[in-house]
Formats: sequence, structure tokens, C-alpha cells
Amino acid sequence: MSFKEQTNRLKENWFIILLIVVLLFVIVPFIIGIGGITNYSARDMVASYDQGFTNEAMGKSSYYYGETDFAPEITDRIVTISSSLSSEVEYKDFESKENEFKGILSEYDTFILNENVYESGFGKKKYMNGSYTIKVNSEEYLNLVDELKTIGEVKSFSENKEDITGSYTNKNIELELEKEKLRKYNELYDTNDISMEDKLDLTDKIFYQERRVKYLEDSINNMDKRVEYSTINYSLREKQSSYADVILVKFSELIKTLVSSFNVLLHIIFAVVPFVVLTLLIVLFARRHKKRR
Repeated sequence: MSFKEQTNRLKENWFIILLIVVLLFVIVPFIIGIGGITNYSARDMVASYDQGFTNEAMGKSSYYYGETDFAPEITDRIVTISSSLSSEVEYKDFESKENEFKGILSEYDTFILNENVYESGFGKKKYMNGSYTIKVNSEEYLNLVDELKTIGEVKSFSENKEDITGSYTNKNIELELEKEKLRKYNELYDTNDISMEDKLDLTDKIFYQERRVKYLEDSINNMDKRVEYSTINYSLREKQSSYADVILVKFSELIKTLVSSFNVLLHIIFAVVPFVVLTLLIVLFARRHKKRR
């Protein structure tokens, strides 16, 4: 078959050739993509298996079981308590009530972490506000809240209890494992069967492990303090004066009222006049018609 005949044959079958090219551009990348995804998934499965094997080899990997603090199998619960209390006192009585508040705190095992006293408003509308963050021994928490409620009129109160039993237990398990790992590093370092290079490498690992143990100990200590001391966010505000809105009207406002009233009167007049005129015309027309009869 000559070159010319081959060219003519291609021209006659151009649609089939175009279809084949399109299929190549669509199907081939799709197949490659599937292959890439399959390979990636396989790698993920291997990594997941390796991680699971490592955790199982540690023997006590249960502290990784989740972020939740709920551990139903533990009888002795570890709970933190925080609350918010807002009270209102009479006008000009803020200072004496704040002194009463400070006196109550002095009778308990408490710490004031934050204190903010400020004025709001202006002139006769000015009144005092105070906000405080208090830490109190959890054994005295309920008694202190009851006393704070007597200072003024309670406007709002909310309480939140957080169960951290699971998190606390898991942290302690993790700490014991990390301490055991540190002990083994130290034992290995003290042997004479390792090279200087290995000892240098172990020095870095021991340093990191000591920091890890210290971090976990501090974390557990902070959780202990959260349980030992409850938090109260206390807000004390002064009620506005009953005469706060009693203000003598200004002369300019009187003029504005007079002009406004006059404008209203004009609107009424111009609204009524057409009806009055129409009524008069109807009356005049009726009288003329009556006279003609």
C-alpha cells in the first residue's frame, strides 16, 4: 500500500483515531492515579501496623486510648469545680460591700488571682463595678459560695464540674513508663560495653527523657492543684441611682418641642382645610338650589 493510500485511509477513519487518543488521555491517568492511591494506602497500613506493634510491645499503651477524661472503670473520681457569681449592691454602698467581701475571704484558705475595680457611666449615671478571680480550697468551696451570695442581690450563678479522672490516670501511667525508659537509658550508659559514640547518643536521649519526665510531673502537679483549689469568678456591681435619669430639661429642647408642636398644628390645619372648603361649597350649592325652587 502506497503512502498516499495510507494517508487517505487515515483520513477516512479520523473519528476512530480521535476516539482512541481521547481514551488514552482519560483512562491512562486514571489508572496511574488508582495505582498511586493503592500504593499510598499500603504504606499507611504498614505504618499503622508498625505503630500498633510498638504500642503493644510497650505493654501499657492504654493511656493513648483517646482524648476523653471519662474512665468509668475507676471508682474514685477526680473532679475540678469552677463557678461564676454576679451580685448587685445598693447605690453608694459598693465600698462597704467590697470590704465585707474581702473580710469573708480572709476567713478561708483563698487567693485572689485577678482583681479589677472600675467606674462605669458618667455624672449621676456613674456606678462602681468589681470583678475578681478567686482560688479557694475545695473543701471550703461550698461554704464560701453561700457566704458570697449574702453580700448583695444575686443576679446570676453558674457552676461547672469537670471530671478529669481518665486524663489524670493516663498521665500517671505515662509518667511511670517514661521513668522506666529513663532508668534503662541510665543503666545502659553506666555499662562499659558501649562505645563513646553510643554514649554521646545516649546522653542526648537521657537529656530529652529527663525533660519529658519533668513535663509530666509538672502536668500532674497542676492537675492536683486544680482539684485541691476550686475557682470562683465573682462580680460585684453597684445599682444605678434612682435619680440617674432625673435631669432638668434644657431650654433648647423646649424650643424644639414648641416648634415641633407648631409644625404638627400646621399639618392638621392644612389637612382639614380642604374638607372645610368642600363642605362650605356643598352647603352654598344646596342653598342656591333651594332658592331657585
